Amino acid sequence: MMPWNSPTNQKRLKRLSEEGFSVMDIAEPLVSFDAEQPAMVVQNFLEEKAFDVGGVRRHGIVCGYACREELGDGSLGGYLHGFTPEDLVMETDSLQGVIRSMSA
Repeated sequence: MMPWNSPTNQKRLKRLSEEGFSVMDIAEPLVSFDAEQPAMVVQNFLEEKAFDVGGVRRHGIVCGYACREELGDGSLGGYLHGFTPEDLVMETDSLQGVIRSMSA
């Protein structure tokens, strides 16, 4: 973990004080799995880690996501929800703006 007094974190703190929080301030990596994986194996992993969703990869690229509560028999790819433009945000988008767009 980078110390808070590092130049990178000092820039982030300055930006936070001037502009507020952005998506990158709370974002965390999306765990992802190959579409061919058994959905029940992925569901067990997601439950163990308390994740609601996992990314679905095809040919090494995350092309959508699957919801833990929907997973059952078959392969993970059968539960794929493709990304829509509304699902995607820039890391520099304001957190306040993203929350507003989600409630609209």
